[in-house]
Amino acid sequence: MKQIILMLALISAIDMAVNAQPLSPRKHRPEPELQDKAYYLKKRDNLNTGGWILLGTGSALFITGYCIYQNNIETNWGGLNAIPGDFCMIIGGSAVITSIALFTRASNYKRKAMEISADLQEEKIPFLQGSSVASKAVPALSIRINF
Repeated sequence: MKQIILMLALISAIDMAVNAQPLSPRKHRPEPELQDKAYYLKKRDNLNTGGWILLGTGSALFITGYCIYQNNIETNWGGLNAIPGDFCMIIGGSAVITSIALFTRASNYKRKAMEISADLQEEKIPFLQGSSVASKAVPALSIRINF
């Protein structure tokens, strides 16, 4: 019996070694393209919505799990009957913690969107008109990107 198990383990190890994918060298990740303000605000809104959904469902699951746990402890059933409450509290707590990460990322995208601004202005340019200096308004595009 031991020989059969050892033989199966050896065959599976050889099979995994033969069929394994070769390691490819790490490729340098290219710089992300700079997007416009609407792109970053949309990503922020999506992450914010996801954060609120996870916060609400996580809080509800955590409170429900706590109630189930307390009910099972108070009725002296204890033991295995408290496992669903523990499970709900763990899942709810994980969802709440994940929502914090989503809110943080959403604020980063909001900051990035606010740093990109473009304005169309009229610049006064002096020029010589005959023997006097006059100024003429010329449209100018100003773009500000803060890093």
